[in-house]
Amino acid sequence: MIQAIEGGSVDLAIVDPFFSRRLKQKGYKVMLELHRSNIPFITTSVVTTAPYLRDHEDHVERFLRAFLEAQAFTSKPENKPAVVKTVTMKMKITDPATAEESYQELLTGNEKKPYPSIDALRNVQKLMATMNPKVASLKPEEIVEPRIRRLDESGFIDSLYDSKKR
Repeated sequence: MIQAIEGGSVDLAIVDPFFSRRLKQKGYKVMLELHRSNIPFITTSVVTTAPYLRDHEDHVERFLRAFLEAQAFTSKPENKPAVVKTVTMKMKITDPATAEESYQELLTGNEKKPYPSIDALRNVQKLMATMNPKVASLKPEEIVEPRIRRLDESGFIDSLYDSKKR
């Protein structure tokens, strides 16, 4: 999407806050920052096919656990130096102020319990249906995988944030 905006092949795109900041620095206009609005929307998702989920339940479970552990790690203030160093290195950031902004944006996107919002899924569905009308026939309630809720109900997510247990 970034290349398409910069190359002029599209006039409007939804991009991650990190990239919108970079585009802003190049003179592009940011019309809306979804993470600062009250519009339910999903900007980051973990997606797989039903057959993969069915055939690799153990892999999916391990991935979700690792994903949640990573989110918990990045959200803890004592881990900030390691997170900023990683973001700086992986995103090839040389400016310390930009690295700090990127870290803050990373925290903004982290949700302790990342349950997908049905309203957010519906908004994404409306947007995607303009490109593929078949998407309109999907029922958001039926495509949400309940695994994260089960991990939460087991106490796993809370244990990641409880410093006494770690």
